[in-house]
Amino acid sequence: MGDKTEDATLQSVEARLTGIERLLQQQQQQQQQQSIATSGAASGAAGVPFSQSVANVAAKLKAAVEGRPALASLLLKNGTQLNTLLDARAPESAAAEQLALSAPSKSELILASEPLIASTVTALQELETLTSYVNTPRFEEAVQQMQGPSQPLANAQVAQLTHAQTAKLIEQQFTAMLEKYTQLVTALSSQFVAFDRIITQAETTVAALEQRVAK
Repeated sequence: MGDKTEDATLQSVEARLTGIERLLQQQQQQQQQQSIATSGAASGAAGVPFSQSVANVAAKLKAAVEGRPALASLLLKNGTQLNTLLDARAPESAAAEQLALSAPSKSELILASEPLIASTVTALQELETLTSYVNTPRFEEAVQQMQGPSQPLANAQVAQLTHAQTAKLIEQQFTAMLEKYTQLVTALSSQFVAFDRIITQAETTVAALEQRVAK
C-alpha cells in the first residue's frame, strides 16, 4: 500500500513537471513567433532552455528516489507542498496568485518607496546638470592645463618613494652589519676570557714549580 502511494506521489510530481514543461515550451514558441513577426528574423535562445532544465530536474528526481525509501517517504510527506510550489511555477495558476503580491500590497510597497524614488530622480537630475558642465571644451582644456603643473609633483612623489626605499635598504644593511659586529665582539670577549683562564693556570703552575725548586 505504501509503495503504491509513493508511486502515485512521484507520478503526480512528474505530471506537474511535465505540465510546466509544456507551458514553458508554448510560451517560448509564442515569444519566438512574436520576435519573428516584429524583427523579421528568427533568433534562437542561447544556452539550455528552461524547459529542458525542468525535464532534467524531473529525471534526476526520479533517479534519486529509486531504491531510497527514506527519500521517497520524505517526498510523500511533502508531496502536497511540492505540488503547490510546482503549480506556482506555472503562469496564471491559483498557487501563483496566492504567492504573488496583492494589488494593495503592491501599492503600499510603491508608496513606501516613494522617498527613495524621489531622491533617486533628484540625484539623476543633478548628475545630468553636472554632466553638461563637465562635457565642455573649457573643462577639458582646464584638465589638460592642470596635467602640466602636476607632472613635477608626480615626479617628486616617485623620487621620494625611491629615496624612501633606498633609505630602508640602507637601514636594513646597517642593522645586519651591527648584528655581525655584536657577534664578533661577543666572540672576542669569549676568547679573552679563555686566554685569561689559560694564563692564570700557567702562572699557578709556574709558581708551584718555583716553590718546589726552592725547597
